Amino acid sequence: YRSCMKLAKEYHITSIAFPAISTGVYHFPLEQAARIAIRTILEEKETCIKIVYLVCFDEITRQIYEAVRSEYDFMKTEFPLTNLYVHDKIK
Repeated sequence: YRSCMKLAKEYHITSIAFPAISTGVYHFPLEQAARIAIRTILEEKETCIKIVYLVCFDEITRQIYEAVRSEYDFMKTEFPLTNLYVHDKIK
């Protein structure tokens, strides 16, 4: 995530999408993956990115990412969490 966010800054990208990395065939724990993804995205707030899509391959993954995302809504962050979207698929 960090490398992608830095590249986005370098190329003035305003939106980016991330899959639930390694949670499928590699069975990385979903909640841990969600926490890593969201925390890292919020830490890399010094970019021109306005919208981040977290793309989940099924409903369970989406629910976990939404739950973790909602925990961060209560924390003070400079990246607007209203622009951090969780999708079950991009069509």
